[in-house]
Amino acid sequence: QLPMREVLRDMIIHSDNTATNMMIDLLGMDTINDYIKEKGYSDTILQRKMMDFNGRENYTSAKDLGTFFMNLYNLQVVNSTYDQLMLEIFKDQHDTECLNTACPDKVIAHKTGALAGNFSDGGIIFGGKNGDTILIMMGEDCTGEKIVIGRMKKFAQHIIY
Repeated sequence: QLPMREVLRDMIIHSDNTATNMMIDLLGMDTINDYIKEKGYSDTILQRKMMDFNGRENYTSAKDLGTFFMNLYNLQVVNSTYDQLMLEIFKDQHDTECLNTACPDKVIAHKTGALAGNFSDGGIIFGGKNGDTILIMMGEDCTGEKIVIGRMKKFAQHIIY
């Protein structure tokens, strides 16, 4: 048994699939999808647990992730207490290969993702040239993860500096 805070941290900062599946079991897939619909994330659906390749896929979009991070930035996801906690967890992301490497002097609250030719990194970058910035980058059907990450880093630097 782990405290829920630790399960949530592992889910976000380590992309721990077991922790994610524990939360899916606890909350229920229907409850999660109802929340997704209620919040207006129209391109997002949870259809399977992580690493459960049952022929169905989970989907989201840059638009929905951008909306989520904007809501988090404005403390409008759950409530100010839990949203502040979420921000701190996202700031402690351990996958730092893309945004953190591109913007090493910035505080970044973000989430990465990688699966079979798809790579994403996005969240809130605090203190860019135009102030705080929400940047979501998603690559689909990518060959050469290092090349994609390199391009994303250059794009992030262009936007932030």
